[in-house]
Amino acid sequence: MFISKDLILILLLLILSSCNAERGSDSVGVGEQSEKQNITKVSSKDNQEHLDLIPPPRLIPVFDPEVETRGISDMDELSREFLVGVVTRDGLRIKNLVVTEQFYLEVLWPEFEKSIHMSSSKGEFHWELLRMKSMGGMLEKFDSYGWEHLEYKGTFFDSVEYYDGFKLHNKPLVEVKDKLTGETQMLELFGSVVELDNGTLKILSIPG
Repeated sequence: MFISKDLILILLLLILSSCNAERGSDSVGVGEQSEKQNITKVSSKDNQEHLDLIPPPRLIPVFDPEVETRGISDMDELSREFLVGVVTRDGLRIKNLVVTEQFYLEVLWPEFEKSIHMSSSKGEFHWELLRMKSMGGMLEKFDSYGWEHLEYKGTFFDSVEYYDGFKLHNKPLVEVKDKLTGETQMLELFGSVVELDNGTLKILSIPG
Protein backbone atom coordinates (compact mmCIF):
# COMPACT_ATOMS: atom_id res chain seq x y z
CA MET A 1 0.00 0.00 0.00
CA PHE A 2 1.30 3.38 -0.94
CA ILE A 3 1.35 6.08 1.77
CA SER A 4 1.84 9.64 0.69
CA LYS A 5 4.33 11.94 2.29
CA ASP A 6 1.53 14.28 3.32
CA LEU A 7 -0.19 11.51 5.30
CA ILE A 8 3.05 10.57 7.00
CA LEU A 9 3.62 14.22 7.94
CA ILE A 10 0.12 14.48 9.38
CA LEU A 11 0.67 11.32 11.46
CA LEU A 12 3.95 12.68 12.81
CA LEU A 13 2.27 15.95 13.78
CA LEU A 14 -0.47 14.06 15.62
CA ILE A 15 2.10 11.99 17.54
CA LEU A 16 4.06 15.11 18.53
CA SER A 17 0.88 16.86 19.66
CA SER A 18 -0.02 13.89 21.83
CA CYS A 19 3.43 13.85 23.46
CA ASN A 20 3.29 17.58 24.19
CA ALA A 21 -0.13 17.19 25.77
CA GLU A 22 1.17 14.48 28.13
CA ARG A 23 4.17 16.60 29.10
CA GLY A 24 1.89 19.53 29.78
CA SER A 25 -0.28 17.38 31.97
CA ASP A 26 2.76 16.20 33.95
CA SER A 27 3.92 19.78 34.38
CA VAL A 28 0.57 20.84 35.76
CA GLY A 29 0.65 17.94 38.25
CA VAL A 30 4.10 18.90 39.50
CA GLY A 31 3.03 22.49 39.83
CA GLU A 32 -0.03 21.57 41.85
CA GLN A 33 2.05 19.30 44.09
CA SER A 34 4.60 22.04 44.60
CA GLU A 35 1.84 24.50 45.44
CA LYS A 36 0.34 22.06 47.94
CA GLN A 37 3.74 21.59 49.54
CA ASN A 38 4.15 25.34 49.83
CA ILE A 39 0.72 25.64 51.39
CA THR A 40 1.62 22.95 53.90
CA LYS A 41 4.82 24.72 54.80
CA VAL A 42 3.06 28.06 55.18
CA SER A 43 0.38 26.48 57.35
CA SER A 44 3.04 24.91 59.57
CA LYS A 45 4.76 28.28 59.93
CA ASP A 46 1.47 29.99 60.73
CA ASN A 47 0.75 27.40 63.42
CA GLN A 48 4.18 27.96 64.96
CA GLU A 49 3.64 31.73 64.97
CA HIS A 50 0.25 31.16 66.61
CA LEU A 51 1.86 28.98 69.27
CA ASP A 52 4.50 31.63 69.85
CA LEU A 53 1.73 34.11 70.69
CA ILE A 54 0.42 31.90 73.51
CA PRO A 55 1.94 33.16 76.79
CA PRO A 56 3.79 30.63 78.95
CA PRO A 57 2.14 29.36 82.15
CA ARG A 58 2.35 31.83 85.00
CA LEU A 59 4.93 30.69 87.52
CA ILE A 60 3.92 30.75 91.19
CA PRO A 61 6.46 32.70 93.27
CA VAL A 62 8.31 30.66 95.88
CA PHE A 63 7.14 31.56 99.37
CA ASP A 64 9.83 33.74 100.89
CA PRO A 65 8.64 35.63 103.97
CA GLU A 66 11.68 37.93 103.81
CA VAL A 67 9.51 40.61 102.23
CA GLU A 68 8.52 43.94 103.69
CA THR A 69 5.02 43.30 104.99
CA ARG A 70 2.20 45.70 104.31
CA GLY A 71 0.75 47.47 107.33
CA ILE A 72 -2.98 46.72 107.62
CA SER A 73 -4.98 47.49 110.72
CA ASP A 74 -8.47 46.44 109.57
CA MET A 75 -9.40 42.77 109.76
CA ASP A 76 -11.86 42.96 106.86
CA GLU A 77 -9.24 44.61 104.66
CA LEU A 78 -6.72 41.91 105.57
CA SER A 79 -9.13 39.12 104.66
CA ARG A 80 -10.22 40.79 101.42
CA GLU A 81 -6.61 41.38 100.39
CA PHE A 82 -5.77 37.74 101.07
CA LEU A 83 -8.80 36.55 99.09
CA VAL A 84 -7.83 38.75 96.14
CA GLY A 85 -4.34 37.27 96.29
CA VAL A 86 -5.78 33.76 96.07
CA VAL A 87 -8.15 34.66 93.23
CA THR A 88 -5.34 36.22 91.18
CA ARG A 89 -2.79 33.63 92.36
CA ASP A 90 -0.54 36.51 93.35
CA GLY A 91 2.08 35.09 95.70
CA LEU A 92 3.73 38.43 96.35
CA ARG A 93 0.44 40.00 97.38
CA ILE A 94 -0.10 37.27 99.94
CA LYS A 95 3.49 37.29 101.18
CA ASN A 96 3.16 40.97 101.99
CA LEU A 97 0.47 40.07 104.55
CA VAL A 98 2.50 37.41 106.37
CA VAL A 99 5.05 37.84 109.19
CA THR A 100 8.74 37.78 108.25
CA GLU A 101 11.39 35.60 109.84
CA GLN A 102 12.94 38.58 111.61
CA PHE A 103 9.58 39.66 113.03
CA TYR A 104 8.82 36.13 114.18
CA LEU A 105 12.17 35.60 115.92
CA GLU A 106 12.48 39.07 117.46
CA VAL A 107 8.89 39.89 118.40
CA LEU A 108 6.80 36.73 118.57
CA TRP A 109 9.13 33.92 119.58
CA PRO A 110 10.42 35.47 122.84
CA GLU A 111 6.82 35.63 124.07
CA PHE A 112 5.93 32.17 122.80
CA GLU A 113 9.08 30.86 124.46
CA LYS A 114 7.95 32.16 127.84
CA SER A 115 4.60 30.41 127.57
CA ILE A 116 5.95 27.02 126.49
CA HIS A 117 9.24 27.17 128.44
CA MET A 118 11.52 26.25 125.53
CA SER A 119 15.05 27.28 124.60
CA SER A 120 15.40 30.27 122.26
CA SER A 121 17.56 28.09 120.03
CA LYS A 122 14.37 26.32 119.00
CA GLY A 123 13.03 29.51 117.43
CA GLU A 124 14.67 28.94 114.04
CA PHE A 125 13.38 25.38 113.96
CA HIS A 126 9.79 26.43 114.68
CA TRP A 127 10.05 29.21 112.11
CA GLU A 128 11.16 26.76 109.43
CA LEU A 129 8.18 24.52 110.20
CA LEU A 130 5.90 27.54 109.99
CA ARG A 131 7.44 28.67 106.70
CA MET A 132 7.04 25.26 105.07
CA LYS A 133 3.46 25.01 106.31
CA SER A 134 2.64 28.42 104.86
CA MET A 135 4.30 27.68 101.53
CA GLY A 136 2.34 24.43 101.17
CA GLY A 137 -0.90 26.10 102.19
CA MET A 138 -0.51 28.91 99.68
CA LEU A 139 0.32 26.59 96.79
CA GLU A 140 -2.60 24.33 97.69
CA LYS A 141 -4.99 27.28 97.48
CA PHE A 142 -3.48 28.35 94.17
CA ASP A 143 -4.22 24.84 92.90
CA SER A 144 -7.94 25.18 93.67
CA TYR A 145 -10.58 26.80 91.47
CA GLY A 146 -13.78 28.78 91.93
CA TRP A 147 -12.35 31.51 94.18
CA GLU A 148 -13.45 34.24 91.75
CA HIS A 149 -17.11 33.42 92.48
CA LEU A 150 -16.78 34.10 96.21
CA GLU A 151 -17.88 37.33 97.86
CA TYR A 152 -16.35 38.29 101.21
CA LYS A 153 -18.79 38.67 104.11
CA GLY A 154 -16.79 38.68 107.36
CA THR A 155 -14.03 37.18 109.54
CA PHE A 156 -14.59 35.40 112.85
CA PHE A 157 -12.19 34.03 115.49
CA ASP A 158 -12.45 31.27 118.05
CA SER A 159 -10.36 32.90 120.79
CA VAL A 160 -7.75 35.54 121.59
CA GLU A 161 -4.43 35.10 123.43
CA TYR A 162 -2.71 38.11 125.02
CA TYR A 163 1.07 38.62 125.05
CA ASP A 164 3.40 41.47 125.85
CA GLY A 165 3.21 43.78 122.82
CA PHE A 166 0.64 41.85 120.80
CA LYS A 167 -2.33 39.53 120.89
CA LEU A 168 -3.07 36.44 118.84
CA HIS A 169 -6.46 35.89 117.17
CA ASN A 170 -6.82 32.13 116.86
CA LYS A 171 -8.63 29.83 114.41
CA PRO A 172 -10.01 32.47 112.04
CA LEU A 173 -12.86 31.54 109.74
CA VAL A 174 -13.75 33.70 106.75
CA GLU A 175 -17.40 33.81 105.71
CA VAL A 176 -17.94 33.99 101.95
CA LYS A 177 -20.96 33.89 99.67
CA ASP A 178 -21.00 32.00 96.39
CA LYS A 179 -22.26 34.51 93.82
CA LEU A 180 -23.48 31.71 91.55
CA THR A 181 -25.51 29.69 94.06
CA GLY A 182 -26.13 32.26 96.79
CA GLU A 183 -24.87 29.83 99.44
CA THR A 184 -22.59 30.98 102.27
CA GLN A 185 -19.75 29.00 103.81
CA MET A 186 -16.94 29.39 106.32
CA LEU A 187 -13.38 28.95 105.02
CA GLU A 188 -10.08 28.53 106.83
CA LEU A 189 -8.12 30.82 104.52
CA PHE A 190 -5.25 31.55 106.90
CA GLY A 191 -4.04 30.74 110.40
CA SER A 192 -3.80 32.90 113.52
CA VAL A 193 -3.55 36.65 113.06
CA VAL A 194 -1.10 38.73 115.10
CA GLU A 195 -2.37 42.13 116.23
CA LEU A 196 0.33 44.47 117.54
CA ASP A 197 -0.42 47.03 120.21
CA ASN A 198 -0.42 49.72 117.49
CA GLY A 199 -3.20 47.86 115.65
CA THR A 200 -1.11 46.42 112.80
CA LEU A 201 -2.25 42.97 111.67
CA LYS A 202 -0.03 40.19 110.32
CA ILE A 203 -0.92 36.65 109.31
CA LEU A 204 1.10 34.08 111.24
CA SER A 205 0.64 31.10 108.90
CA ILE A 206 -1.29 29.68 105.95
CA PRO A 207 -2.65 26.18 106.59
CA GLY A 208 -3.24 23.70 103.79
